[in-house]
Amino acid sequence: MKGVAVATQGKRDQELCASSRVTTAAQRVLLDRILARRVGECSEGSDLAALADKRIAVTPLRLDLTDEPFLTRLAELFA
Repeated sequence: MKGVAVATQGKRDQELCASSRVTTAAQRVLLDRILARRVGECSEGSDLAALADKRIAVTPLRLDLTDEPFLTRLAELFA
């Protein structure tokens, strides 16, 4: 490890999340190579770029998927 990076969340796709399906050592080596290539394509400053650079990524997350404009509209309709 080279250190710690505070980073944004990088974009992931299904191929990047396929590691749970790997069962043999040979498959793991191949997947590691695929992931290293894919992670290397990630945005600078992202957690995935930090991992590709052998750093520990610290990414603060918050989840709120509320559609605020629609919430306001519904509140007005039902007021």
